[in-house]
Amino acid sequence: MSKLKILLITLVTALATISVKAAAVVPRAEQPRWEQVSDISGSRITLTPVKGVKGVNSGIGNKHLYLEVADPTRIELFTILGQPIITADLKPGLHRLKLSSRGIYLLRIGNATIRIKY
Repeated sequence: MSKLKILLITLVTALATISVKAAAVVPRAEQPRWEQVSDISGSRITLTPVKGVKGVNSGIGNKHLYLEVADPTRIELFTILGQPIITADLKPGLHRLKLSSRGIYLLRIGNATIRIKY
């Protein structure tokens, strides 16, 4: 094997090692997650019934989507392009999800899909 070939292989191996180490150091974007909250009194957030879904109220404020569910409920949130953001089974109570950016989202609750504008 020529010296040039050996040098090239060594260089490629070193670059691959550096990129793998760099990928391990760079933090991933935090995954969105629903968190249960006790109440929103004192805030300007108003919860309104979700059309077509019994026992679910929603509201937006402080960069969060708020959902109040009366029964255990499966929630799916998508971008306007249909890309999944999060799927969760919420327990009865008040929950919030931090929205990463302004835009239009699709929220599927059971068989109903609604549009959320933030």
